[in-house]
Amino acid sequence: MEITSTHYHLVKHIKDDKFSIDEIYKYAICFKVSAKQFIIAVFDTSTRRCLAYEKYEISENVELIQALEQIYKDHAFISAGYWKKLILISTLPAFCYVPEEFFSKENAIDFLRLNVNFSVNTSEVYHFLHTQQRVVGIFAIEQKLWRWVKGKYPYQEVSCIHENSAFLQGVLSEPNELEARNLHALISEKKLTLLSFKQGNLHFLNTFPVFSTKDFVYYSLLVIEKLDLLPSDISVVLYGDVSEKDAIPQEIRKYVKQVDFGKKPKFIQIGFKFDEVPLHSIFDLLSVGTWLS
Repeated sequence: MEITSTHYHLVKHIKDDKFSIDEIYKYAICFKVSAKQFIIAVFDTSTRRCLAYEKYEISENVELIQALEQIYKDHAFISAGYWKKLILISTLPAFCYVPEEFFSKENAIDFLRLNVNFSVNTSEVYHFLHTQQRVVGIFAIEQKLWRWVKGKYPYQEVSCIHENSAFLQGVLSEPNELEARNLHALISEKKLTLLSFKQGNLHFLNTFPVFSTKDFVYYSLLVIEKLDLLPSDISVVLYGDVSEKDAIPQEIRKYVKQVDFGKKPKFIQIGFKFDEVPLHSIFDLLSVGTWLS
């Protein structure tokens, strides 16, 4: 299904048969937003079932907020103001992770400034506690995006999470994946996030720019080396904007023990209509459902 306007085009639309406009008060709606994409997911919080997924691409030379206004105006249900939860997923490169014992809300901006350059004048800073790992993700959200969401949903509490924290939450849902021999790789909009564990604890998480297969291989092998591991012992698990037909899995197989594709996060339910989309490609978005209740 593809719907095009002057501001955007809808490239993927999935709606589960169990979706009911009359039960929106039980649902969580998630917005993942970047300069070029707007992605929507809806979950039933009582069952953790993903009921809807839509992906929009913003038209060339169109401002993000202008495109969001048009989608909001055209959309069948996102303008409803009585969602149980509304979650905004940041895709900005401004993020860092600190142990829970060192974190304080008052120092969140200072922690972020130590790790990345960002503008306090154009950003809002938030944090997310990964209880299982006792680590806090600190991240920035574009201020004009935050104001747009709050303007559209003035009576709705808005929760925020970074895309990397969503990715981390999804991987954490499967304890067997938390081994040093697994390197988890999320590819999204020319960014590569690499995630590794040691004895079940978060050991490495960072994002790199990738514009080619060569970049992917370079950063993957660099991180493996920095972690004092041997490529021949490593299984790379791929998520996001990559498929079996792409050059990336074919090339990295030359260096590592095994290459797999991620599956649906544990505890998340989906219907048969999601057969239309490879689940590893929406893993980070589905992962938001792992902490809904």
